[in-house]
Amino acid sequence: MALLETGSSRQRRLPVYILFDSPSFESVEDIEKASDFIQNLVEVMRSDPYALETVFVSAIICNSKKCESTELVELFEFKMPHIKLGANIENYFSKGLTLLCSKIDQEVVKTTAEQKGDWRPIVLLFTKNIKEEEILNHLDSLKKCNISSIGILSDNTIVSDSVLKQVSRQVLVVEKYNKDILQFFYHKLFNPWRNDIDYYVLPEGLKLI
Repeated sequence: MALLETGSSRQRRLPVYILFDSPSFESVEDIEKASDFIQNLVEVMRSDPYALETVFVSAIICNSKKCESTELVELFEFKMPHIKLGANIENYFSKGLTLLCSKIDQEVVKTTAEQKGDWRPIVLLFTKNIKEEEILNHLDSLKKCNISSIGILSDNTIVSDSVLKQVSRQVLVVEKYNKDILQFFYHKLFNPWRNDIDYYVLPEGLKLI
């Protein structure tokens, strides 16, 4: 559990965790589309002065052999690792969730009576197949992560809305990648208080849970 030192004037961070489950993708083209979405999202964040000051990013990449993660770094320092197509092996997404919960517990600064900790983390899940059993197996740990919002990029999410809502009060599922969805996706997750965007009119290919 990460804690700020008493009396520290360190700025509160907004941790963003990207979990990429490459074994679930069926082709290099699918991985490239998802990787492009991530890169475009990072560029949108870097164009936002507030995000540039507060957002810290870490990526967890699961391939056909293991799950690895990058350090939680400032947005301007973050570089998405190159992702290769891996063999379709089950349970790697589950291992990725285990690593995700561990990193959040260790890296996100908790609020105490003496000081404010980091903002609640945002989690982005990139996978072609999310099974409800995998979420339920990690439900207690995910609840403890106190996740602010979850963005899921998957065209096959076999998880009930009620289960996802136990993990986070705000869940966005992207079923198609395009620029219109990207802008809405970013502002809904990172700037939900904006009054110049109609959040009740969802772009095609986006589901709000």
